[in-house]
Amino acid sequence: MRKTFCIIISCICLSMGGFAQISEGATNSTVIRTGNRPGAGTFGIYVGPSLNDILNLVDKNISWRGFPIVNFKYYRSSQLEFRLGMQFYSISTKTKGTVFAPAGPTPTYDTKSKESYNRITPGVAYHFSSKNIVDVYLGASIILGYDIDIINWASSSEITLINKVKRTSFVMGGEAFIGLQCFVADLPLAIGLEYGISGLGEFGQKYKHEVGTIDGVTQTFYTTDGDENTGVYSKLKSSKGNVGNDVRLTISYYFHNNK
Repeated sequence: MRKTFCIIISCICLSMGGFAQISEGATNSTVIRTGNRPGAGTFGIYVGPSLNDILNLVDKNISWRGFPIVNFKYYRSSQLEFRLGMQFYSISTKTKGTVFAPAGPTPTYDTKSKESYNRITPGVAYHFSSKNIVDVYLGASIILGYDIDIINWASSSEITLINKVKRTSFVMGGEAFIGLQCFVADLPLAIGLEYGISGLGEFGQKYKHEVGTIDGVTQTFYTTDGDENTGVYSKLKSSKGNVGNDVRLTISYYFHNNK
């Protein structure tokens, strides 16, 4: 009995040893490379939420405009990259109600508003050494776009009023940025950070009011922020400029490579 038991144990040990030898043999032909880089002809899609975008997302007091819908990259060579970013945002609101008034007439209001935010940012970037896993680059982009705010409301009490408020502002500016990205193993994926300094001018920062009654009498005037209590102008020119900086987290996916 003892002899049989020893034979069984010996067979199990030999089997385990054979299995270990097989598992420790030559690996398969797949080689995971680090530092594989986009080359000429590579296309990519990327998202780049900024720190301000992320803060606005969690701030309930700010109307969040969303992350850029889609951004494209194209590598003319392993060092020269063209990119195009786009961001579009629009929200419409309808409100209808009766104003609470303990005494006197109780006017009703019917309000329709729309806010539109549109940006395109063509740019170019130059990538440095292509021999390491961390890709460092410098670049610049142009910011072009326009914003539209429209508020139409009507009130009825003793006199019916119709008020149309509209603002159309054109946006133009530029940005210089520096970034780095790390390519994840043998996958067409890169994660990185960008730091940018931008200057932006907004032209046409005025609200046009058209106030009239149902009998056809209309008055036109302008304000700076949509509220006529802050100042009314018969003619108005207004613009706004700002300079700022921000940090973006970038996630890129490359789906075509001629290498």
